[in-house]
This record gives sequence, C-alpha cells and structure tokens, in this order.
Amino acid sequence: MKIERAEVTRIRLRLRTPLLTARGPIHSREGALLALASESGLTGHGESLPLPGFSEESPAQAAETLAGLARVLIGREVEELETLLDRI
Repeated sequence: MKIERAEVTRIRLRLRTPLLTARGPIHSREGALLALASESGLTGHGESLPLPGFSEESPAQAAETLAGLARVLIGREVEELETLLDRI
C-alpha cells in the first residue's frame, strides 16, 4: 500500500492558560501538522510543535522539514515508513 498524498499545514494554537516556564510564560504553540494518506484511503497524522527557548528548531523550520519529508514519502510503501524515518 503506497502513500498517495501528503499535506503539511502550519498551525498556531493559543493556550487556554499560559504554560509557565523558567524562561517566561508561553501563550501559544506554533508548528506544523503532517497528514499522510494511502491509496486505500487510510490516513495518518503527525505534528511538530517546537517549544521556543527549548528547541533548536523554529516553527518555520519544523514546517519546512515536514514538507521535505512529505515529498520523499509520496509514492513509497507504507511498510517502508519506519525504515525511512530511521534513516532521517
């Protein structure tokens, strides 16, 4: 079963209450969602929401990385995913 579609969506989620950290409160989370769909209609979802001040990657870089990953995965067998992700 092959991956037929991959979609990356940038998101920004405002937190109901701020996340208090030693580096100050975090009021929202930003990043990207990844949706993969197979030829048979099965869909899988993942996300990357780097924490500012704790992650070396910015939300924009996370989205870019997922977009690059999505391009590589289209047309590949679902069973290959674990091996492909290990290589990355």
